[in-house]
Amino acid sequence: MRIARLLGVVLTIVTVGLAGGMLLAPPTAAQPPFRLPGYVTDNAGVLTGSDRAEVTSAINELYADRHIRLWVVYVDNFSGQSAMNWGQSTFRSSELGSYDALLAVATVARSYVFLVPSTVPDVSAGQVEDLRRNQIEPALRSGDWGGAAVAAANGLNKSPSSSGKVILLVALGVIVVAVVILLVVMRYRARRRRADALAAARRVDPTDQRALAAVPLDILDDLSRSMVVAVDNAVRTSSNELALAIDEFGQERTAPFTRAVDNAKAALAQAFSVRQQLDDSAPETPAQRRELLTRVIVSAATADRELEAQTEAFEQLRDLVINAPSRLDMLTQQYVELTTRMAPASSGWPTCTTNSATRR
Repeated sequence: MRIARLLGVVLTIVTVGLAGGMLLAPPTAAQPPFRLPGYVTDNAGVLTGSDRAEVTSAINELYADRHIRLWVVYVDNFSGQSAMNWGQSTFRSSELGSYDALLAVATVARSYVFLVPSTVPDVSAGQVEDLRRNQIEPALRSGDWGGAAVAAANGLNKSPSSSGKVILLVALGVIVVAVVILLVVMRYRARRRRADALAAARRVDPTDQRALAAVPLDILDDLSRSMVVAVDNAVRTSSNELALAIDEFGQERTAPFTRAVDNAKAALAQAFSVRQQLDDSAPETPAQRRELLTRVIVSAATADRELEAQTEAFEQLRDLVINAPSRLDMLTQQYVELTTRMAPASSGWPTCTTNSATRR
């Protein structure tokens, strides 16, 4: 009996000891912070082969596109530490740098930490918070451990302000277009004002120096250029007409036209010389420039007027020659009619004289 009682006590003690051991043993193994051996560390054994492949692919793509290194670690729990403390300790132990991010997940404790240093390029705190709340956390809540890591990698692989950059680019594009339109409108208005001012200047007597003194200097410059071109064209045309006139009417009758063409050529040569002086590298004072421009305009206008006068005289002469036959016919007809009218009067005149003499 004593032996039986002793055996019962021993069995009871062993049973209680075994039961107590099961109650006191931790449900999972505690994992203190440690140096990460690779980009994907699954000490909790929650990733399947395909999960690991997807996570690794997303991490590699992130590095290829943005040169950001994402480290992912799964453990059962954080050994009694807060997720932040455990993650920061592991970050330091792994000697991660300014281009590294860490996603640490305690699968049993249902806790995680997502560490992204502010030095990671083109990743804002707002983006990290949005990524954590809207992508990583929902995946972890549903037990999609690999999906959470893939979401973290893909989220970091997007520019934090991708939409903001698009808006910025659109805004910059709108500003550029607006500036271009503004410049075009301003240039158009400036050219229109200048054209109107030039048209007004052309209505001024180009030989009147006092009137030219009221014209703005830049408009005076435009006026001189246009007048030099006009006189040059007039001289070319008049020279050709002069050659024909000399063949048709001779040197003597075309002498005034010849003098006008020669004077215009001389004025044109002087104008070209002054224009060359104005366009060279040596600057002139505004007063000097106005004086030179006025000289060009006055001389060109004088030569042009003389050419016009002689051209009109030449046209009248040519018209007279061209219409000479018809005019001769007209004069002949007028002479015949006049002679016909005078015939009866001349035949009756002697009779009147004879009768007068007889009466006497």
